[in-house]
Amino acid sequence: AEAGEKRTCRQYLNRRVWQGDMQGAVYAASLKGKDALVLTEMIDGESYSTWIYCSGGRLREYFAESSAEPDLEAGVEVMEAKELYIDTDGNLLTIRTDLTDGTQVCVDICLRSMEEGTE
Repeated sequence: AEAGEKRTCRQYLNRRVWQGDMQGAVYAASLKGKDALVLTEMIDGESYSTWIYCSGGRLREYFAESSAEPDLEAGVEVMEAKELYIDTDGNLLTIRTDLTDGTQVCVDICLRSMEEGTE
């Protein structure tokens, strides 16, 4: 089960970042002192954000208008995870997730949108 959880976590993060990167708006943020990944997209002329973060032993995803900051408990539960750490270095995004079984999943993703010099 451990290998499956790691694979699921890795695939989920890769897919979400890849989807957001096509929009050119993937960045790290702080949500009430915790690391969060934010994916912003335009829908019918309005800006929306998907926040990915850990709270209450769960990796969560919160989708709302970009002006709204999520409540830590409000997001949809994706999977069990203790903590999410995000580092950015130029266009390299490193996401480390501490799973509840004590193992870690580390994902390095090169953001294509950052290569073009856009924020």
